[in-house]
Amino acid sequence: MAAENSYYSRIPINKVNHFENLLSRYEISDETQVGLLKASYLAFWGCVWCLSWNFLVVTNLWFEKGDASKTKAFILAFAYMTLGIPTAFVSWFRSLWEAFRTGDGAMFEKFFVFSLVHIGLCIFASVAPPVPVLSDSLTGFFSALHMFYDGPGVYGFLYYIGAVLFGLEAGLSIWLLNRVNAYYRERGLFLEMV
Repeated sequence: MAAENSYYSRIPINKVNHFENLLSRYEISDETQVGLLKASYLAFWGCVWCLSWNFLVVTNLWFEKGDASKTKAFILAFAYMTLGIPTAFVSWFRSLWEAFRTGDGAMFEKFFVFSLVHIGLCIFASVAPPVPVLSDSLTGFFSALHMFYDGPGVYGFLYYIGAVLFGLEAGLSIWLLNRVNAYYRERGLFLEMV
C-alpha cells in the first residue's frame, strides 16, 4: 500500500490557471479590470460553446437527413465555427486585453465596434430568421419552430437550446459592453481621443 502511495505522489500534476497567467503576463492588477477581463473570458468561451453547439446539432441533422439543403447547412455551420471563433478572439477579445494593458483609447473604440457587431450577430443567430440562403444552419428560435413542425421533434429541442445559448451570449456581451463603457467613461479615456 505504501508503494502505491509513493508512486502516485511522484506523478506531477499540472494545475495551471491560464487566466492568472494571462493577468501576470499583461501586468494587470486593477480589480475592476480583472473583473471585466474575467467577464470577457467567460463571454469568449460562451461564444465558443454557442458555435460548437450549433455545429454539433447541424452535423447530427445532416447525418440523419443527408439531403442537399442539410449539406449546405452543415457547410455553413462549419464555416461559422471555424471562422467565428478566431475572428471573435482577434476582433473584440484581444482588443479588450490590449486596451486594458496599454490604456489606449483607440483599442477601446475597436472593442466597442467589434463588440456591437458580435452582439448583432448573436441576436441574429438567436432569432435565426427564415432566410432561404441560411437553410437551418443557425440554431435559432425560427429554426427551432421549423424543426418542430417539419423535422424530427428532438431537433426542435436541440435548436431551441442553441437559441437560448445564443440569447444568453448576447445578454452577457451587452452587459460586458455596458460595464466596459462605464469603466472607459469613468477613467476619462474618451477625452484622450479628442
